Amino acid sequence: MDGGAFLFWYLIFAVAGVVIWYFLNRASVRANRQIELLESIDKKLNKIIDSEYDLSEVKDKSAQGYLEEARKKAGL
Repeated sequence: MDGGAFLFWYLIFAVAGVVIWYFLNRASVRANRQIELLESIDKKLNKIIDSEYDLSEVKDKSAQGYLEEARKKAGL
């Protein structure tokens, strides 16, 4: 194999390597961004759930509590 053929194949493999690296790197960056977004959504949902949980502790959730609330609304 002479030097010209070696250089040709070297350039082909180098270009292929760069293209493969580009797409793998791009996929990795996109996956990391999606993970960041999912973690942010998770934090927001946890805040919402925690605030709803705190409110549910304050309210009386028993049947008697519902009955009393209904009577107050009906004016009885």
